[in-house]
Amino acid sequence: MPSAASRLPAVLKRFSSTATPATTTIVTKAIPSKTHLHKPLPDSAFPKGYALTGLHCGVKKKPELLDLAVILSTSSRPTSAAACFTRNAFKAAPVIVSQEW
Repeated sequence: MPSAASRLPAVLKRFSSTATPATTTIVTKAIPSKTHLHKPLPDSAFPKGYALTGLHCGVKKKPELLDLAVILSTSSRPTSAAACFTRNAFKAAPVIVSQEW
């Protein structure tokens, strides 16, 4: 949890390097919490025939944060999957391996 000092608006002053002493004051707002974006979705929001879970696998440092999603088809018939990959020129090794499969 952020400290009380980090939640207060910060005041920054920029001093001009010109001969005339000029000062600009910039007031920044505290960063709002994003906890409202991380609420569990109801089962009706997902297609039937899949099991979903999130777990901590060590990508993020805090063990209480879920950093891996697992989606499993529960169908007895063969199913297909799709993925969306980055177009970035510098791809991480897991992205390259996943694209090759």
